[in-house]
Amino acid sequence: MAIYVCMGATLQCSFGVAPSSLVVLPDKRILTSSMPKANIMDFKPVVNIPPFGMCSSIANPTVASATSAALGVLTPMPCVPVTASPWIPGLPTVLLSNQPALSDDSTCMCNWGGVISIVSPGQVTSMTGASGASGVAAASNSSAASNRNDNAMDISALNIDSDQLREILASFDDDNLFAMSNEEVKEKMIELGAYLSEALCLNNPPTITFFNEEDSNTHGLYSPSTNTVQINEDHLLLDPVGLMAHEIWHAYQREIAENPQTELDYLYIYEFENYIDADDDYDGYYNQTVEREARAFGVAINKMMIRED
Repeated sequence: MAIYVCMGATLQCSFGVAPSSLVVLPDKRILTSSMPKANIMDFKPVVNIPPFGMCSSIANPTVASATSAALGVLTPMPCVPVTASPWIPGLPTVLLSNQPALSDDSTCMCNWGGVISIVSPGQVTSMTGASGASGVAAASNSSAASNRNDNAMDISALNIDSDQLREILASFDDDNLFAMSNEEVKEKMIELGAYLSEALCLNNPPTITFFNEEDSNTHGLYSPSTNTVQINEDHLLLDPVGLMAHEIWHAYQREIAENPQTELDYLYIYEFENYIDADDDYDGYYNQTVEREARAFGVAINKMMIRED
């Protein structure tokens, strides 16, 4: 049975490096799981279907040109979807805004040959077959799909001793966190940063430093020029675990980008060289792969505080 698709559904292109998230404009749409449902006309490039990181299709003129310049070595280039026709098949018997509803078994074609599929529908509350009859919800990973910034990554392959990490994280539960002085919190954050650097096998772990900038939107940052994670003391108690994990992941990305081996590594390089600042374009900043990954790592480490074996 097909499942309704809504805003935030996870998409993947057969020639794309990274997943993307469906955008559904809320105008006059029915909500499911508090998200607007999609129909087959939600196929517009960028507006509905954001880029998938880098494109590796040789049918893409920019990829073909770059590959030619590299003497035939396939050279991925930034993805800009070119979707000219609606999703198919959809649910013809269920209309949303006078168009068939979008189902999770639908696909959309990019002009450069990529097949865009729906990895996760983005909701769990409504399930239907071609007849339109409702059934029991059975979508997996829906919260991750509908909240792409909260999509915790799988960290099971990392060199993490769960007991040791949870012992460090215990200092950051609410009872302990607010009982500590700022200096004690900083000491624990340094300990956490050192442990995460070790777990990520960083060859050159960053130094953890602190600064105080009141009324600033900057919670923290990673500086590659000095190899330092810099934390704003003014935001120290908001999310110390997620913040430290976020910036350590940026240090990891930078180290990986120094010796690229995969398409994702080259995407890191491209995004760092063409980094979008939040003050210039918040949506662009928010949806960069390097930022989405860092947020996901922060969520994954935070979840270690509450996960039970």
